[in-house]
Amino acid sequence: MSGFEGAVAVVTGGASGIGAACVERFRSLGAGVVVADLVVSDGDQPQVDVTDEESCRQLADHVRDRFGRLDHLVLAAGTILDGPAPLMESSLEGWHHVLDVNLNGLLVSTRELVPIMVDGGTITVITSGEYQHATVNNGAYCVAKAGAWMLTKMLALELAPRSIRVNAVAPGFIETPMTAPFLAGPGRRDKLVDLTPVKRVGTPDDVAAAVTYLAGSDASFVTGTTLWVDGGIAVNER
Repeated sequence: MSGFEGAVAVVTGGASGIGAACVERFRSLGAGVVVADLVVSDGDQPQVDVTDEESCRQLADHVRDRFGRLDHLVLAAGTILDGPAPLMESSLEGWHHVLDVNLNGLLVSTRELVPIMVDGGTITVITSGEYQHATVNNGAYCVAKAGAWMLTKMLALELAPRSIRVNAVAPGFIETPMTAPFLAGPGRRDKLVDLTPVKRVGTPDDVAAAVTYLAGSDASFVTGTTLWVDGGIAVNER
């Protein structure tokens, strides 16, 4: 794949998991990358809270001052509740936190970064298969990801006049620090592998490859869509 040499990408939630894999893939393809995360291990990278307008405004200033442009934005920051809970029992604090990061944070960061994005740029939203499949005890996350799916469509329409393409990737079960506690449960991994037609759990690199496809020139006529990266689990009955 070519077309990323000299381009600039911002990856929110880029310090770990899917976000980190996206960072490494863009770098390997020649792009300059800004890692936007609450966790900062590199002093050259900004600490960013995607739910905070001022923090995202400072991120935009950092990108403008360092690179003078933005070509690709990957919205990978995400969180889940500390523990599973039915909607009727989970705290409103937890509900608000999950929606703030997984949904509101998409809009907040996009609103600050799009003004410095070049015409013809791309935005890729990391949603989840849970945007379509309700999962017991994970309601806030499912609702937030469903909202992210619709936000992707709305942004694709509104930014089309600038030729900015907006798409989403919906991962299935991916091996990340966030999913590790769930996958470690007795029998869970085996059950998921059994449900997945390709018979394995996904990797962050699987998702990153889809992200760079959507951001690249091979997808120049693709916008407003969601690409499933789930090993086919969505086609199985749940």
